[in-house]
Amino acid sequence: MDDGPTVYSDSGPLVALTRGEIDMHYAGTIRVCNAIKRSGCRLITSPLALAETIGVVRKKTAISYKHRPGHAEDLRYADARVDEAYTRALGLVNNLDKEGFLTVVNIPGWQLDLPRVHAKMLEHPGRTVPGRGKFCRHLGIGSCDWPQIMFARDIGASAILTTDTAFADIVGSDSEFGHIQVQLTGEPLIDLLSGGGNGGA
Repeated sequence: MDDGPTVYSDSGPLVALTRGEIDMHYAGTIRVCNAIKRSGCRLITSPLALAETIGVVRKKTAISYKHRPGHAEDLRYADARVDEAYTRALGLVNNLDKEGFLTVVNIPGWQLDLPRVHAKMLEHPGRTVPGRGKFCRHLGIGSCDWPQIMFARDIGASAILTTDTAFADIVGSDSEFGHIQVQLTGEPLIDLLSGGGNGGA
């Protein structure tokens, strides 16, 4: 992209903005978005991220409601709230687009390179750590994350805005994608957004 540094947002910050203060990443997302505005960078996202945002918002909304066995009206009420959340997510993106702050970008002819995704998952397998109780957790960049990273690279983004700490694992450690800075919503501002420069992709 030829009109200044570009920051690519994955779904996490969009989910936080849609859900508002009930989302643990909301305050951090607002802080970073304000920094992006001050920096003069362009914030973009993709249809991939938007689709994932809608899916996550729907699931999180449904999970927040309880239902009593045999009470169909509970499910109907929750369904209506899920529909509202979907509408709210789309409305948020449309409003940010009208304000000139966020743009949903398509790359004509762009296709997901599935063999490349597979190769990257083998190259960056992540790690398994103890979880709660007797359960284990796996940490690392997932199969749904690599398409976002690849899109950001292909659009020429200087940085990725995300709530997912796994993205930081590629910074400086990957020959294809390690040059892309990662701005976590809960971490200090990267140079690009704090006035330190270093905006090259």
